[in-house]
Amino acid sequence: MRILIDYGNKTEAVRIVREKLGLDLKDAKELVDKMEQGAPIPAVNDAAAATPADDGDNEARQLVTSSILIEAIKLVREQKGLDLKAAKAYVERL
Repeated sequence: MRILIDYGNKTEAVRIVREKLGLDLKDAKELVDKMEQGAPIPAVNDAAAATPADDGDNEARQLVTSSILIEAIKLVREQKGLDLKAAKAYVERL
């Protein structure tokens, strides 16, 4: 990740951050900007813990608890605008 930022490929760095951490575009860009200024690259678990939960997360968590993972992934995709892979990763962290 750091090498992408160092070589000026912030767009790719933002894309990877969104994919790996399940963040929206704004949050991913802010994180990459902070990393560009020298902030450490967060571990996936640290970033997930720092992401505030919203009503959609509570509903998705409830679906996960009920073992209805496909519906939880669909819900996250719709609410957060994530692709299938990112939504699945997001749900797995709930």
